[in-house]
Amino acid sequence: MQVIENYSDTKYDNSRPAVVRTHNLSKKFKKAVAVNNVELQVEAGDVFGLLGPNGAGKTTLIRMLLGLITPSSGRVEVFGFDPVGQRAQVLRRVAAIVEAPALYPGLTGRDNLRAMAMVAGVNNPRKIEEVLEKIHLVERANDKYASYSLGMKQRLCLAAALLTDPQLIILDEPTNGLDPAGMAEIRQLIKELVEQGRTVFLSSHLLNEVQQVCNRVAVIQRGQVIVQGLVSELLGGKKAIQLKLQPDEWGKACFLLQQNGFANQIRMNGEYLLVQGVTNAGSEINRLLATNGIFAAEISPKVQSLEEYYLELTNGQVEPALVESAGGSK
Repeated sequence: MQVIENYSDTKYDNSRPAVVRTHNLSKKFKKAVAVNNVELQVEAGDVFGLLGPNGAGKTTLIRMLLGLITPSSGRVEVFGFDPVGQRAQVLRRVAAIVEAPALYPGLTGRDNLRAMAMVAGVNNPRKIEEVLEKIHLVERANDKYASYSLGMKQRLCLAAALLTDPQLIILDEPTNGLDPAGMAEIRQLIKELVEQGRTVFLSSHLLNEVQQVCNRVAVIQRGQVIVQGLVSELLGGKKAIQLKLQPDEWGKACFLLQQNGFANQIRMNGEYLLVQGVTNAGSEINRLLATNGIFAAEISPKVQSLEEYYLELTNGQVEPALVESAGGSK
């Protein structure tokens, strides 16, 4: 496994202020190290995904960002403030859903929001209607919370988080347990939150979900961040062309491609031959193979997925939860 301990090569957009910074952040519980020397930077306008299997340290890290637990060493800055020593300054700007809030099953969605508004000190009744509109629950606002689907319950939790008009929203496993329709709803809401000028920090063990919604990610494994950066940059250099050939043609095709400078690395990907490091040479490759009596059934571009990147990064030693979730089993 490649563990990146020095983040000096990580590229940040310094024109955007940092919303979250951690410096050598660690947390130990007795002899167990839950978070180990983590360096993170979340910029304004990011949808930042903290990606890792269950038990990797994601929730512990989030709790330190919120000041709910004190680091064993290192420090956290949220909008430049210490969440433990300057909690009021942080909480004015941040909302979080770490675990499902204890909403009242017998109350309507609207009445639940009224109760949450009272607790949060929000005295503007119009604010409740605004957040119901933002999370698209106006038509069901007078239905009891107990009648809501999981996706609707998650949306109502997001509405409660928006009551204080936060600049940063922290979500711990926001799509966990949802069906595909519920996941799509939450993805769309997250995109809308960013369009409104907010920053979203979310944790997930669902590789496919993270790739669809996040612009920047950090991969955490056994408490250590092993890589972080823009999704476009992490995957941008992983483009390839995939060829569908007869199995008895693979050896000859590999020889021809390497001899003619089309690939430094060729590997099998299911029923496809994956030619890495090339993207716009499909017609040239087709001509080369056809000239030598090999006729591909399919030639198409292939961009590496976040799942494939993760497997490559960890030498295939991926936790079962990540494989199942990314592979389509929710």
